[in-house]
Amino acid sequence: MKKYFLLSLIAISTINLFAQKSPAEIKADKLFAGFSYIMAIEKYEEILNRTIEGTRNLAEAYRLTNNSEKAEPHYLTVVNSESSTPRDIYWLSEVLMMNGKYDEADIWKGKYINKLIGS
Repeated sequence: MKKYFLLSLIAISTINLFAQKSPAEIKADKLFAGFSYIMAIEKYEEILNRTIEGTRNLAEAYRLTNNSEKAEPHYLTVVNSESSTPRDIYWLSEVLMMNGKYDEADIWKGKYINKLIGS
């Protein structure tokens, strides 16, 4: 019984470890929150295993510094995750329009509207 409890505890702890942010990502989050988008981008790009929140912030930072081409792949990562929000889908569609990908943007606008109305 103790063995199974100990194995369960180790498994839960391991899962929890992977969900935690690295010190570098915490630093990047602080830069992002302080509107230091260029410095936040540099920090986020150094991180190999960003959380979805970190990837979302990176996409936002690129968008807010008018770099829609670099924002696009990061928004795609976010919207294809389980924790995507209607806001993520909206901004992806906007970035696609900025990049001249109007047909794709229309598809994502439709997904945004469907998510908003709950279809």
